[in-house]
Amino acid sequence: MDLASLAAAYASGAATPSGLVRALYPRLAGARAVFIHLAPLEALLARAAALEAQPAGERGALWGVPFATKDNVDVAGMPTTAACPAFSYVPAATAVAVQALEDAGGINVGKTNLDQFASGLVGTRSPHGVAANAFDDRFIPGGSSSGSAAAVGAGLLSFALGTDTAGSGRVPAGYNGCVGLKGTLGKISTVGVVPACASLDCLTVFARSVADGAALMAIMETGDAGAADVWRRSSPLKGLPPPPPPSEGFRFGVPGPAFLDWDGPGGPAMAAASAAAFADAVARVCAVGGVQAPLDFAPFAEAAALLYQSSYVAERYSGIRAFLDAGAPPPPGDDPGAVLAAQRRVNGDARLLPVTRAIISGAGKFTATDAFDDKARLAALAAAARAALSTVDLLLVPTALEHYLVEEIADTEAAPTPTWPRNAKNGRFTNFVNLLDMCGIALPSGLLRVDYGAAGPAGGAGERAARLAASGGPAAVALPFGVTLLAPAWRDEWLWGVAAALEAKAGLGCGPAGHGVVPVRRGSAAGPPRAAAMAAPSEKRAGGPEPPGDARAPKLARLGDDVVAAMPVGANLITGAGGRACTHEVCWPPGAAGSAAPPPARPGPPARAYPFELDPFQQTAINALEAGHNVLVAAHTSAGKTVIAEYAFAMGIRDRTRVVYTSPLKALSNQKYRELAEAFGDVGLMTGDVTINPRATCLVMTTEILRSMLFRGSEVVAEVGLLVYDEVHYLRDAERGVVWEESIVLAPRGARMAFLSATIPNAAEFAGWVAASHGSAVHVVYTEFRPTPLQHYIFPAGADGLFLVVDEAGRFRDDNFQAAVAALQDAAAAAATARGRGHKGAPAAGSKAGPPSDVFKLVAMVMARRYDPLIVFAFSKRECEALAGSLGALDLNSDDEKALVDGVFRNAVDVLAEEDQRLPQVGALLPMLRRGVGVHHSGLLPLLKEVVELLFQEGLLKVLFATETFSTGLNMPAKTVAFTRARKWDGGAFRWLRSGEYIQMSGRAGRRGLDDRGVVVLMVDAQMEPAVARDMIKGAPDPLVSAFSLRYSQLLALARTEGTTAEMLLQASFRQWQVRHSLPQLERRAAELAAERDAVVVPREEQVSAFAELLETRLRLSEALRGAVADPAASLRFLQPGRLVRVDTAPPDPERGLPSLGAYAPPQPAGGGGEGGEGGEGGDADGGEGGGDADGAGAGPEVVAALDGGVWGVLVSFEKAGKHKPRAGGAGAGSDDEGGGGRGGRGGGGPRFIIDVLLAADPKTLTNAAAASGAAAAGGGGGALPRLLPPGAPGGAAVVLSLPLEHLAALSAVRMKALKDLRSAGARAAALAGAAEVLSRYAAAARGKGGAKGGGGGGGPPLLDPQQDMQLSDKEVSRLVTRLEGLESRLTGHALWGWPGLRPALAALQHKQALGRAARAAKKEVKAAQGLVLADELKARTRVLRRLGYIDAEGLVTSKGRLAAELTSGHDELVLSELLMGGAFADLSPDQLVALCSCFVWSERSQTAKPPAEALRGPLSALRKAARAVGAAAADAKLGVDVDDFVDTFRPELMDAAASWTRGQRFADVLALAPDVFEGSLVRAVRRLEELMRQVAGALRGIGDADLAAKFEDACGRVKRGVIFTTSLYL
Repeated sequence: MDLASLAAAYASGAATPSGLVRALYPRLAGARAVFIHLAPLEALLARAAALEAQPAGERGALWGVPFATKDNVDVAGMPTTAACPAFSYVPAATAVAVQALEDAGGINVGKTNLDQFASGLVGTRSPHGVAANAFDDRFIPGGSSSGSAAAVGAGLLSFALGTDTAGSGRVPAGYNGCVGLKGTLGKISTVGVVPACASLDCLTVFARSVADGAALMAIMETGDAGAADVWRRSSPLKGLPPPPPPSEGFRFGVPGPAFLDWDGPGGPAMAAASAAAFADAVARVCAVGGVQAPLDFAPFAEAAALLYQSSYVAERYSGIRAFLDAGAPPPPGDDPGAVLAAQRRVNGDARLLPVTRAIISGAGKFTATDAFDDKARLAALAAAARAALSTVDLLLVPTALEHYLVEEIADTEAAPTPTWPRNAKNGRFTNFVNLLDMCGIALPSGLLRVDYGAAGPAGGAGERAARLAASGGPAAVALPFGVTLLAPAWRDEWLWGVAAALEAKAGLGCGPAGHGVVPVRRGSAAGPPRAAAMAAPSEKRAGGPEPPGDARAPKLARLGDDVVAAMPVGANLITGAGGRACTHEVCWPPGAAGSAAPPPARPGPPARAYPFELDPFQQTAINALEAGHNVLVAAHTSAGKTVIAEYAFAMGIRDRTRVVYTSPLKALSNQKYRELAEAFGDVGLMTGDVTINPRATCLVMTTEILRSMLFRGSEVVAEVGLLVYDEVHYLRDAERGVVWEESIVLAPRGARMAFLSATIPNAAEFAGWVAASHGSAVHVVYTEFRPTPLQHYIFPAGADGLFLVVDEAGRFRDDNFQAAVAALQDAAAAAATARGRGHKGAPAAGSKAGPPSDVFKLVAMVMARRYDPLIVFAFSKRECEALAGSLGALDLNSDDEKALVDGVFRNAVDVLAEEDQRLPQVGALLPMLRRGVGVHHSGLLPLLKEVVELLFQEGLLKVLFATETFSTGLNMPAKTVAFTRARKWDGGAFRWLRSGEYIQMSGRAGRRGLDDRGVVVLMVDAQMEPAVARDMIKGAPDPLVSAFSLRYSQLLALARTEGTTAEMLLQASFRQWQVRHSLPQLERRAAELAAERDAVVVPREEQVSAFAELLETRLRLSEALRGAVADPAASLRFLQPGRLVRVDTAPPDPERGLPSLGAYAPPQPAGGGGEGGEGGEGGDADGGEGGGDADGAGAGPEVVAALDGGVWGVLVSFEKAGKHKPRAGGAGAGSDDEGGGGRGGRGGGGPRFIIDVLLAADPKTLTNAAAASGAAAAGGGGGALPRLLPPGAPGGAAVVLSLPLEHLAALSAVRMKALKDLRSAGARAAALAGAAEVLSRYAAAARGKGGAKGGGGGGGPPLLDPQQDMQLSDKEVSRLVTRLEGLESRLTGHALWGWPGLRPALAALQHKQALGRAARAAKKEVKAAQGLVLADELKARTRVLRRLGYIDAEGLVTSKGRLAAELTSGHDELVLSELLMGGAFADLSPDQLVALCSCFVWSERSQTAKPPAEALRGPLSALRKAARAVGAAAADAKLGVDVDDFVDTFRPELMDAAASWTRGQRFADVLALAPDVFEGSLVRAVRRLEELMRQVAGALRGIGDADLAAKFEDACGRVKRGVIFTTSLYL
C-alpha cells in the first residue's frame, strides 16, 4: 500500500477507495490497542464516495490514501485525548498540516494510541493498553507515537502521523520496521498539536518508504496558520545553491564505542547481533558514498540528558497547565513557593498515569534561575556540537540500542515509585536532536534473530528466555534493527536523499512482510498481561471507546493470551450464538481470482437436517461443499467436525455421486463405518483386513487403500466426486505422512475435497498448496472455539490437592502455579524428613500398609467430586497395566452395571474359541472391567480393545488407563483427563510434553452437551518452571509440516504410470511447496549468517585455531582412553567405596566435539563504560580487552579443566546390572512406548555394571521421589538425568546417583575414609562436604605450583595411571597414553598456554565456526530450495534400481521392477523382491515361508530372544545375504546407509512364533515363544504379515508366477485363523 502502488491500482480500476475502506476496516477494528478512536465505517465510506465523485483532473496527490493521526493532534469531529480520557475534547478545526493531507485526498481513518501526553519512548504508558508491535507483540512498540508506527509497520495503513519532541517520531519507526521522518523545527506547522514541549515539538510522518515520507512532508509543509503559527520558521538557506548530491560523496560520524553499550536484558546474543547490524549499516553508508570521520559525541549525549534532567521538563507542565490546574485553588499572589507547590500537586493527580505524574511533577524541582542556567548550558553544548558537526555532513546512530519486552518496562515503570531507565536509554540518540536543532530520518537497516530457547550466546538472558516461554510464544525472536540519519537544520531534503540510497542498498521493505518474517501475536484483546498494571488504579478499566463493529471481541476475550496468528488479510470473522465464532478465508490457485466472501447457503432443503443449530464453522464448511469447492476445517477435538463428514455422505446419496471417507487408522475406519452405515445404509468399507460392499455410493477406507487405488487408476476412485480426509494432520507423521500427500496429489482433478483436522497454525499454507495442486479454490474454516471449556489443574506428587493453573477463560494463574510448586517441595521435604528419621516408623517390607499412591488419591477425588469418567494417560503399556492393577481396592460400579459389563464381555468373547477364552489377558481383564476400571493400549487383543471402547462409550467404565494412541482418531471424550507424568520418552531421552501432544490428549476432556466444563489434571513429580508449564498447557498447536519421502515401490509405480514421473510428484508435493515458499527467508538467513560469521573477531586467530585443533585431538584420544579405563576388566578392582571419581553425563564418544567454552562477547574498548546521568540508567565500567585477568584466569589449565568436563563425586558401591533394582525415581516407568511390542521393556542390552556415586545435584532437577530418598537413577523416573554440580556448590543436594559404568570419566588415586550410612540427608551432606574439602586442597596446591596438570588440568586430585597403576598393557592403550603425553607437552609449550585471553578467544572461535557451519547449511538449504526437493536422493535411488535390475538402461521397468512396485506393506521391497526372484522361497515349507516373511514386519529387539529353530536359520541367512547386497548398493549410491545396521533391521524374534502359528499351534503356545511381546502386538504383527503375503501373491500373479503365488496364498490361508483374525465388533 505504498503511494505509487495504490495510485496505480486506482488508475487501472483494480481498486477503489470504497472497496479499500471496506477491506481494511475489519483489520483496523481488530488491531489491538492501535487506535483510540476509529471513525465509523459509514463516515469513511461517505468520504470515499465523495472522493470517487471528484473529476479525475481534480484529484489530489493522496486521492483515496488511508492514513491515521496521533491522538495528540486535532482532527475536526474526532475527540482529542492525548491518551488521557479526562483531558478529552472534540476540536472544531483540524490541525493545519493534517488538513493539507486531507485536502490532497487522504482518508483520515482515526486517532492512534500514544504514551500519555506524548511523554515517553516506550509505548506502554497508555490507559488503552499497549499497541501491538508489528513484529512481535510481546515487545514494546516504542513511543510516544506507538499506534501510528505500529499501524504502518503492520501494513494497516499507507502512512500515519506522529509527533516528535524527544524521539517519538523515530524510535517507534525503528521498533516497527518502517520509515520515520522528523523535519527541522518549525518546518511543519504545529498548530493543532497538544504541546508536550511546545518549543521543541515537531509533527512527523511514519511511511512505508523514504520516497513516500518525503512526498508527504512536502505536502504537510504547505499547511499554514499564518500569525497563529508562533513556532513556524522559514529556512535561512532559501536562495542558496543546494548541497552536492550524496552520490558525490559526504562525510559522516558515528558515536564512539563508549556510547554504544548494547548490553541489556536481551543478553549477549542480542547485543552481538545489534552490534553487527550497526557495523553493517556503517559499511552500507560507506558503500553509498560516505566516508567515516572521527566525531566527539560527548556534547550530544550531555545535551540529551538535559531534556528530562533539567528545567526543560517544566515546559511539559506548562503545555497542559490549564488542564492540570483546573479545579485547583489558585496560588496566592506571585509567591514562587506557591507556584512550585501547585506544580507538585500533579504528583497526586489521579487523572494521570503514575509514570506520567512522576515525569511532569518533576517540574516542581526547578526554579526560574535553574531555567536560565540550563539555557546557558545548552548554548555551550550547542556550540560544541556545531564544532563537532563542522567536520561531517551527517551523524549515523542506532535508532535504539535494545528491544524490550513489555514486562521489562513494567519492572520499573509499574513500581510504586516509577523510574524509567530503559526509556532513558531509548533517548540516548534522540533526546538531543530538537534541542540542538537538527533534522532526522529513521529507517530499517537489518533483522535481529536470537533464539532464547537455545544454549550458547543467548544463555546470558535467562530472565528474558523465561518470560518469552511464559508468553506461550516462540523462544526465537526476529526483530527489526533501525538506524537514524541526523543532519543540521534545513538539510532535510538532502538527508532524505542519503536515506533513499541507504534504503535501496539495504533492500528491506516495511514491517514484517518487508523483512521476510511472520509476526508473532498473543491475540489478547486487553493487551499484554502487565500492561494494565502501568495504568492508574482509577483508570485501569477506563480505556478508550471500543472500535466500532469489532466483531472479533468475543473470540479474543476467550483466547486470553494464547499465541494465535493475526487475522489474515481478506479473512472473514463469522460469529454465532454463545461466543461461537470461526474465521474463513479462500485460497485461490495462482493466477486465479474470485470472491473472498463466505459462500451463501444452498437454496432449498439441506442434504441432511440436524436437530440442533449448527456452529458457524460447520455451516460455513457445508456451504463451501454445496458451492462445489474444496474446504479445510481445522477445529479442536470434539468440536463437531464429524458433522461435515456426515453431510458429505448425505450429499453423495442425494446427488448420486460417490463419496470416499478416508482415515489413518483401521480402528477409526471400522468405527466410522459402523456409525455411517447406521445413518445412511449405502456405505461400504475397505481396509487391509476387510472389504464390505465395495460398490457402495459411500465408501470408508484407510488412506493406504486410497493411495494404492489411485496409483493403480482404480475405477472406483475415478468415479469419486467428493473425498473426505479425516485427521489430515497425520500428514506430518514421519512414517505415514507421505501416504497422505500422495493421495492428495493423485486425487482426481474433478473431485471436491474436504479436509478435517485438529487446529493447525498454518492452515492457509496447506490450503494454498491444495489450491495450486488441483487448480481449484480451497475454503479455510478455522475455529479455536471449544464447545466445552477446559480447566487445567496440577497435582503435585505427594501432595493432597489440585491447583487450578489455567481457568476456563484461558488465563494462566501464576499464583496457583507457584502454590503447586511449593506443595511439591513441601511434599518432597516431608518425605525426606520421614526417611531421615530412619526405618523405625516405616512399614515392614512386604506390608500393605502405607499411604495411598497419587493415582489412587486422584481417582478417589475424581469419584468423590463426580468428575468421572476419567481417562488417565500413561506413556507405556506396562504402566497402564500396573496403575489399573493398583486400584484393586476400588469398586466403582453398581451391581446393575456389573451385570451389564458381564453381558457385553461374554457376548464379545463368545466368538473366540474356548481355548482362547482362557488366555491370561482375557481372564485378567473382566474382573477389572466389572469394577469400572479399564486399560487401553496396543498390547491388548483387538477384540478386548473394542470391548473396552464400547464399555467406555456406554458409561460402564469410570476410569480408563490409556496410552497416547487413544487420543488419536477415536472420538471418546470424558469429563476428566489426567496425565501420570509431564515427561515422556522420545526414543533417546525423556523430555517435557510438547504443547501439540498436550492439546491432543487434553482435548479428550469435556463432553459436549453433558459437561459445563472439562477438567485436565497434570501430575507433576519434578520441579517445573512456569515457562515450561505455560508453553505446554497454553502453547500453540504443532504446524503442518510435510514428511514426504521416497520409496522404491513408489518410484517403480510412478515409472509404470503413463503421464506421471517421480519428478512431477516431487514438484507437486507439499514439501516442495513449503521449501519453495521459504526460499526468500532462507536466502536472507544465509546472508545474515555469513555476515555474522565474518563480523566475529578472534584475536590471534591463526594461533587460536591451531590450539583448538590440539584440544580436539586431545579430546578424541581422552575419550578413547576413558572407554578403556571404564572397561569392567580394568576398573572393577579399583571401585572401592570412598574413592573420588569423576563422572560424566554421557558415555565416552570419540566423535564428541569440544564443549562450549563460553559465550562470545565482541571486544569492548578499554575503559569503556556507561555514560551515566540518564534518569537512573547509569553505566557500567566493564572495561578490559579479551576477557582475561592478571592472575591467568582463562589460560591453558582452566581450558583443559573445562575440556575434561564431568563432576567429582564419591564412589559408594557397584553391582551387576541384572542385580540392580531401580531406586526411587529410577528407571522402570515409561521405558516401553506405544510403538513397541514388548512386555518386558525396551530392547537393547543395558550396561553390564552400575556404579552408585555420591554427587551434588541441582534440587530443582530431581524428582520428588529422588529428593525424598536421596537416590536417583540415570534417565529414570520419567525424568532426565539431574543437573550435576561440583561438590560444595551452593544450593546443591547430596544424592546417590546410579549410573552405568560407562559414565565413569576418571578414577583418582584418593580414597576417603569408610563412608557411614548414607540413608539420611545429613550423612550424605557431610560426606560430600568432606569430598569438597579434599578437592579444594588439591586445587589450592595446584594454584600454588602455577597450575599443575595433576588431575587433568586445573588442579584436581591425582589420577590412577592407566599403565603403572591399573596395569593396562594393551597396545592400543599404550598408543593412546603415548600420544596423549605428546599432546600435553605440545599444549603446555604452546605460545598461548599462559595467555589470559585464551578462553574468550576460543569461545569466539567456536562461535565463528558454529556460524560458519550454520551458514554452510543455510547455503545448502538455499541451493536445495532453488531446485527440486529430494533430487539427490531421487538420483541415488534410481541408481540403486538400475544397478539391481529393477529398471533397464532406458528407464523402463523390468519384470523384477513390476514385482517390487506392488510391494508396499513390508519393511523393504527390494530385499523381498531379491528373495522372490532369487528362488529363496521356492523350496520352503509354509511355516518356513511365513517365518521368513515375519522379518519384514517386525523390527523390535528383545532382551530374551533366542536364535530361531535350526530349520529357519537357512532362510534367515539367505535374507541377510540379500539385505547385505541391497544395503551395499544403497551405500555405494551415497544414500547414507550403514550396511550392517541395515541388515540388522530385519529382526528374527518372531520367526519361531510365526512358524508355530502357521503349523496350527494354539495362540497361548505361540505367545510363549515370544515372551517379551504383548498379545495385541503379536496380533497386529501377524495381521500385517498376512497382508504382506497377500500382496506378494498378487504381485507374483502379475508377473506370471502362478505356482509361487499359490504357495503364498496357501500360507495366507494357514495364517488367517483364530483369535488373531477375529472380526471387529464394529462390523
